[in-house]
Amino acid sequence: MVFRIGIPDLHQTKCLRFDPAAAVWAAKQQLLCALTEGLHDGLNYGLFQPAAAGRDAKFLDEERPLRDYPQSFDQGVPYLEFRYKTRVYKQTNLDEKQLAKLHTKTGLRKFLDYVQHGSAEKVARLLERGLDPNYHDSDSG
Repeated sequence: MVFRIGIPDLHQTKCLRFDPAAAVWAAKQQLLCALTEGLHDGLNYGLFQPAAAGRDAKFLDEERPLRDYPQSFDQGVPYLEFRYKTRVYKQTNLDEKQLAKLHTKTGLRKFLDYVQHGSAEKVARLLERGLDPNYHDSDSG
């Protein structure tokens, strides 16, 4: 099966043929080998299916075969993106500016302080506002 793969970080698009019975992980490895430029931390990138036809956007599970993910042929060759893995928000009421303010270095450090000091109510409040707790702190790991 042929896919058109957009790679936003490299401003590239590739068309590659993948075996639909192969795992998404194998397709990801094939794509990494086909890139002309290297990606920093390329193994933390994933195949991403943008929202379409009433389906939510999501990263493909690397252990499942490609055929498990229905593709739309309405616009020709099915399209996927190769993106750095981040949380995909399904809530529509989240304000982008509010999320940006929460995910600053200061905001994330404050979150870590609340966790370390056992301030459950403050942690819960930040999470309710949309803070993504799945991040890597470069200073402490």
